[in-house]
Amino acid sequence: MKTHKKREQFELCNDEALTRSVGEWEGWLKKLRYEGRAWFEGNLSSVRARFMDFQDKLRSHFQVEESIIFPFFRRHIPRTDAPVDLFSSEHREIMVLMRTVMEIIRTVELSPALLCPGQETVRLSEMGVYLTSYVRHHLAVENAILKKAWGELRSCEKEALRNLVEAKVAKGKAGGVSWKR
Repeated sequence: MKTHKKREQFELCNDEALTRSVGEWEGWLKKLRYEGRAWFEGNLSSVRARFMDFQDKLRSHFQVEESIIFPFFRRHIPRTDAPVDLFSSEHREIMVLMRTVMEIIRTVELSPALLCPGQETVRLSEMGVYLTSYVRHHLAVENAILKKAWGELRSCEKEALRNLVEAKVAKGKAGGVSWKR
C-alpha cells in the first residue's frame, strides 16, 4: 500500500505583489505606445509610477535573495552554488536593464511633444516588454530550481530560513516581500 506524503507548499518569497506589479507596468506600456497623443502624458506618468513600483518590489526581492536565501542554500546545499551564481548574475543584468529603461523614460519625459508616438516611445515599449519577459522567466527558473533544493532541506533548516526571511522583512529592509507558508 502506498502512503501519500503531504506535499509541502513551496514559495520561497511571496512573488504575487511583484508579479502583479510587472503586469500592471506592462499594461501601461501598451497604452503609452498605442493610445496616441491625447492620452500620452497621462500614460507616461502612469508608466513611470508603475515602473518605480516594479523596481522597488524587484529590488526588495533581490535583496532578500542575495542577503539571506542564496547564502543559506550555499551553506546547506553546496551543489546549488552554480545556479545561485547564475541567478546573482541575472540580478545584475536585470538591474542594468532597469537603469536603461529609466533613462529612456527620462528622455521621453523631457520632450514628450516631440516624441509622441516617436522612436523613443517605441524603444521604451520594446525594452519594457523585454525586461518584463526576462524577469518573468528569471523568477520561474529560480523558483523551479530552488524548489527542488528546498525539498532537500530538513524541517529545522526550513524553519530557520523562514525565520531569517521574516526577521529581514520585519526590520523593514526588504519592504513588501513576505514569506508565504
